[in-house]
Amino acid sequence: MAQLAQKRKLLKKKKLRNIILNTVCLVIAGSGLFWVGGYFWRYINYEITNDAFVDQYVAPVNVRVAGYIKEIRFTEHQFVRKGDTLLVLDDSEYRIKLKEAKASLVDAVGSKDVVATNIEMYGNRIAGEEANIAEAKAKLWQLEQDYFRYKRLLEEESVPEQQFEQVKSSYEAAKARLEALEIQKKVAQSQHTEANKRTTVADAAILRAEAALDLAALNLSYTVVTAPYDGYIGRRTLEPGQYVSAGQTYLFL
Repeated sequence: MAQLAQKRKLLKKKKLRNIILNTVCLVIAGSGLFWVGGYFWRYINYEITNDAFVDQYVAPVNVRVAGYIKEIRFTEHQFVRKGDTLLVLDDSEYRIKLKEAKASLVDAVGSKDVVATNIEMYGNRIAGEEANIAEAKAKLWQLEQDYFRYKRLLEEESVPEQQFEQVKSSYEAAKARLEALEIQKKVAQSQHTEANKRTTVADAAILRAEAALDLAALNLSYTVVTAPYDGYIGRRTLEPGQYVSAGQTYLFL
C-alpha cells in the first residue's frame, strides 16, 4: 500500500510538471506568433533597405502665405490624415488686413448710398423744376395775352404808353423766368444723369471691396497649414518662431 501511494504521488508531480511545461511552451509559442505577426505588419507598412532606392510618391506641402511659425503640430515621420493641422502661423497681420477689407467694403456701400440719395434728390429737383415750369408757362401765357392786348390798345391809343410798358416788362420778366427754370431743369437732369453713371462706379467699387475681403479671409485661412491627404511626414526642418515665405516648400508627404 505504501508503494502504491508513493507511485500516485510521483504521477501527480509529473502531471503538474507537464502542465507547467505545456503552459510555458504555449506562452513562448504565442509570443513568437505575436512577434512574427508584428514583424510582417511592419514589413507591409515600411520599406527597409540598405543603400537602395524606394519607389514612393512624395508630394510637397506648400506654405501659401508668409509669416512666423506659431505652432508645429507634427513630429518627424509622423503619419497624418487629410485635414490634420501641421503648422499654425502668426495671423495677427492677416486679421488686421481682414478688418481693413471689411472697412473698405463698408465705405464702398456707404458711397453707393450717397449716390442713391443724390439721385433721389436730383429727381425731386427735376420734378420741382417741372412744376415751376408749368406754373411759369401758365403765367407767361396770361401775360402774353395781356401784352398783345395792350399793344393793340396802344396802337389804338386807348391806353397810356406807361401802362403798356409795365405789362411788357411783366411779360418779358415771366419769359426770362421760364427760360431760367428750363436751364435749371437741364442742369438737374445733367446732375441726375451723372449720378446714375456714378452708380456703376459705386457698384464696381463694392465688387472690388468684396473681392479684397474674400482674399483677406482666404489669406487668413492659409495661416493654418493642413495635410492635403493621408501620408507620412518627411524630415522636420522647421521650428517655432521661424519665418517662412509664401510659395516655398518646407514639408513633404
